[in-house]
Amino acid sequence: MDGENSPATARQDMVNLFGRWLRNAGISIPMDNHGNVIGLIEINPCFALDEEELRNKIDKHLQFNGNLSL
Repeated sequence: MDGENSPATARQDMVNLFGRWLRNAGISIPMDNHGNVIGLIEINPCFALDEEELRNKIDKHLQFNGNLSL
């Protein structure tokens, strides 16, 4: 099911949010022409609840290979 409020768009919104957090932490994250992250990113709330917590925990030498689960 696709559409504005579908599970697929909700997932892409979360991936984009996590991508923004990672970019703001200095990690290179590829984007498509629509501003969507190319690949999958999942950040468990046990690892980081927000961007600041992620910035404090993330390895600054991390290289995103298209699939990241923290």
